[in-house]
Amino acid sequence: MNFNELNLKNELNLAVAKLGYLKPTPIQKISIPEILQNKDILGKSHTGTGKTAAFLLPILNNLDTNLFKNQTLIVCPTRDLALQISQEVKKYAMYLKNVKVALLIGGSNMRRQITDLKYSNIVIGTPGRIVDHLNRRSLKLGFLKTIVLDETDEMVKMGFKEKIDEIFAYAPENIQTLLFSATISKTILKITADYQTNPIAINLNNELKTEEHKNLKQFYFDTKHLNKEKALIALYKELNPKLSIIFSNTKAYTTKLQELLKQNGIEAVTITGDKRQREREQAIKLFKTGQVNVLIATDLMARGIHVDGIDYVFNFDIPKEKEYYIHRIGRTARAGATGTAITLVNNRNNYFDLKDIEKFQNQPINKLEINSELLDFKKNDDYKNDFDRPRNFDRSKNNFNRSKNNSNHSRNSFDRSKNDFDRPRNFDRSKNNFSRSKNNYNHSKNNFDSSKNYRSKRYN
Repeated sequence: MNFNELNLKNELNLAVAKLGYLKPTPIQKISIPEILQNKDILGKSHTGTGKTAAFLLPILNNLDTNLFKNQTLIVCPTRDLALQISQEVKKYAMYLKNVKVALLIGGSNMRRQITDLKYSNIVIGTPGRIVDHLNRRSLKLGFLKTIVLDETDEMVKMGFKEKIDEIFAYAPENIQTLLFSATISKTILKITADYQTNPIAINLNNELKTEEHKNLKQFYFDTKHLNKEKALIALYKELNPKLSIIFSNTKAYTTKLQELLKQNGIEAVTITGDKRQREREQAIKLFKTGQVNVLIATDLMARGIHVDGIDYVFNFDIPKEKEYYIHRIGRTARAGATGTAITLVNNRNNYFDLKDIEKFQNQPINKLEINSELLDFKKNDDYKNDFDRPRNFDRSKNNFNRSKNNSNHSRNSFDRSKNDFDRPRNFDRSKNNFSRSKNNYNHSKNNFDSSKNYRSKRYN
């Protein structure tokens, strides 16, 4: 099946062809025909499956471009994801006229948002800012046809459930609701029961098994007893990625990695939650246009980065939640392209976490073997089969060394004490006190003589 068979407008087919997309992904094949018929969707799918196009193409197809009223509302968990979707709308609507988007996110000018809402027919934003405009009455939903809840599980996790309820309180009844989520919890099922009518359930939880994701290769690189930073630089120099992302668990370390890469002649930009919106947009722009080939990000950004052509994803740290691993590697091998994900492992806990991820995604993560002088790190013989070693072996060995060190310390203290006992405890102190008393006596004597001489002069 190709896009021409999905009954989309010719303008949309032309845009898709120009963007280089030949065949729809599984979620697009299922979702687009159903959305075109104004049916509700409950989609369980991770990022990287073409989900955004799955709801944007039919929404643009059904949009009345002669009506400058808000007909579609797309709700996203983060401003970066909202910004990315707004850019996707512009790409797919390149041959359509009168498609007006209002982007409602924090960190941007409120007056401009209010002005855009006067002429928009598609609204994209985060829950907090959308509710803010609803309360101001600058956002009106009287002509609303469709609400999209994208990355719903993330919005629930971030505490936006009440905001979602407020949004639906302002919306007309019996509108089309499209809900997409990587996981389906009880809270999400409650949202479905409250705001959807006979939704079409689409479960693509195993999308990594599809043909599109067979092009994604997953590896781990063993860095135990090595310097992780040097290993990362060596991998970059050996693999020479064209466009890549490095994920770190902390904001502070993204800056350290940026400095490390710069010292080795590799320019990179960072994108984290504490950066201003303009800084984020500038970083993404430099990365998208290829002016900078490396982007360093935290998990907060994992879902909001939609850039074609990323061939490598490096997990400098293993994510704290298994779902984020899926979101991270979903940045590469998109839309049928090939890609590679490499995770740096430097201790046994990392290795066991990786095994849990393998079970979670039901996909193997193989060890990366590269024969290169840059990666010729010699390991100790006793580390050769370290992963087969009992889990507490290293800890016991360290405790033994620590006990040995404590014994040496105690022995040194004993010798020092022994020397102290060989001399009278207060000998030096008594000697010093005696000298000090003698000096005081001489000082008093001198004062007495001075006083005597002064009186003699006075009476004479």
